Amino acid sequence: MSEKDILQYADSIDANSKDLEKQTSLVYQLGDQLMYASQYSWNGSSIMFIEYISNEGLSNQTRKYYLKNDSLVLVKEKISMDGENAQKYTESRAYIRNNIVFKKESRLAVTEAALKSNKYTLQQTPAKNNQEFAENILRLKDAVRASNKFEVVFDNIISVAEESRILLKNKLPDGYSATVVVRDQDAFIDSLISIPAVFKDKKLNFKWQVNDKEAVYVPVAASVTSASGLNR
Repeated sequence: MSEKDILQYADSIDANSKDLEKQTSLVYQLGDQLMYASQYSWNGSSIMFIEYISNEGLSNQTRKYYLKNDSLVLVKEKISMDGENAQKYTESRAYIRNNIVFKKESRLAVTEAALKSNKYTLQQTPAKNNQEFAENILRLKDAVRASNKFEVVFDNIISVAEESRILLKNKLPDGYSATVVVRDQDAFIDSLISIPAVFKDKKLNFKWQVNDKEAVYVPVAASVTSASGLNR
């Protein structure tokens, strides 16, 4: 695929993303960083992964990985940096053919509006293997499937004002934790609140939706959209 073909392919995925099967992970935390991922599929094949990363008060980052026939063809990244005096926006694109990054380009601006009007400039980097990107996709698959460093179990449930929060911990020392906001209770949440010891250190089975960087619990009786998380 040429550079033009790759961009057209990615644009078509973006334009039709609402019609694709979508699975979204929990919102995970490791240190001061929050992250979650979405996997988009068509006819059972993954064609796009999106990773959202937030360092509160410092930066927000979005990476999009586009695949064709299970091969990575494009990675788009957008970063907004919050500074004391100014805000900086960057966008970059890495084009991949036969598992080799053959072109990288980026653009920079101090406002998001200016960023969209700026032209991309070529980054003078030699062609290299896309091993790092491939490893990132494996990591995002783990996040969506809640496995390995993203496998979390019940720790506690606390009530704050008019909502509760399910606290999920990882059994691995370097694993991610997660919090799920509960705004509407059902019988399952009632059980978590009344007898939390029964669920301690167990993997829970429930549905959620991600809204404004928060995983929000979906009650059993509620209708569930395609944006809900994968249940295990």
